[in-house]
Amino acid sequence: MKKIQILFCFLFFNSIVFGQQILWTTIENTSSKYVAKENVANEVLSFYNHYRFYNDGSGYTKSNFLNAIEKYGDKSEKWNSFKQSILKIENLTVFAIRSNTGYGSIVLVICVTKENVNFVSFSNNSERGSQLASGIDEKEFSNWFQTLLN
Repeated sequence: MKKIQILFCFLFFNSIVFGQQILWTTIENTSSKYVAKENVANEVLSFYNHYRFYNDGSGYTKSNFLNAIEKYGDKSEKWNSFKQSILKIENLTVFAIRSNTGYGSIVLVICVTKENVNFVSFSNNSERGSQLASGIDEKEFSNWFQTLLN
């Protein structure tokens, strides 16, 4: 299952990170919209309530995450820059990115700490491993997502 999620994530990284819309970040003083860490769960709930499906990409160490997606990646300058940006993160940093896969929009929320990477993607298209957003209570989802921020 993890391989599917990593592949899913990587397929969108090229189109998302390298040229699509950064919705917000917990990094202050950037050109992107700033969201305080204590408000991240509420922002994510807006995606949960808007999209029909989500994918759970939680549970990676930073090195395993980068090694796994590097198998599918290229050695371009953009990829190396992205990898270095992830490696430099020491404190919890969250960002949300939107792209269009050609079948509709997708939002990827990535939570990076000194040692771990967790992500959740939202879409109206069912992919392998997708979970119905209406499948669990909003409060239950919010409680689960909050664990990714710890």
